[in-house]
Amino acid sequence: MEQQERENFYRHSTLIVDDTNEVFQGLVDLHLTNESLNLIQFIENNQHDIYHLCYNNITCCSCPTKAKKPIGSPPSRILHPSQLDILFDINKKHPNHNAHNRAKHCCCPVSTKLKRDDLDLTLARCLLVNFSNVVPDHSKERYSLEKLIKFRNNTYGHATKGTVSNKEYCDNREEIEACIMILAKTCGREEDFRQKLKDAKVRTLDETICRQLQTSLLLSAQRETDIPAVIETAVEAAFEKFQGKHESTHAGNV
Repeated sequence: MEQQERENFYRHSTLIVDDTNEVFQGLVDLHLTNESLNLIQFIENNQHDIYHLCYNNITCCSCPTKAKKPIGSPPSRILHPSQLDILFDINKKHPNHNAHNRAKHCCCPVSTKLKRDDLDLTLARCLLVNFSNVVPDHSKERYSLEKLIKFRNNTYGHATKGTVSNKEYCDNREEIEACIMILAKTCGREEDFRQKLKDAKVRTLDETICRQLQTSLLLSAQRETDIPAVIETAVEAAFEKFQGKHESTHAGNV
């Protein structure tokens, strides 16, 4: 039984860490194609807002001079400094940077080495929800995206032991796969992901990779200690809006 639950954890984690991350990145690609941008240009266009999703309580050099708090910043942190390390070159500053502002990422240019594959789930979600229209509010795509983040957060709870029960694995797998396929259809990669999910069901346990996944999840959980509550609220709000829209449409067709 323990061996089976270890295999369940391995397959469940690869669905979340590999397949979910890849479909999120596919949605980012879709947005970039739609807007005729590359990733660096996209980040540059939204750099100030992205910065304040991390530094939500302090102003930066680009904020209005008399502002005491960033305008429109979230009540709690969405991104972590380690994630901004991925996006920005912390060894450089723009010429107009105020040296009295000692925040690590203030006025740092976007890293010229940034690639799509560098985006983790939280970063990709942040860009899609805040700066893109490929997963519209009230839509099944938005709900699927938020639901997959919730599954990722729940996976953190299994990372210490590295096991998942048969029932939980089977129940979660069906829902995770359904959400992935909704997003795969949006970015035009249904057949690709259908095969990936088919392969995932029979993937043989690789203990080395499993330990790497376990370590990665534990590190992410440690870094994102305040993220689950934020995402939980977003998931519930997305579900309520999607359900309300669906019920209104159904009533109108009766």
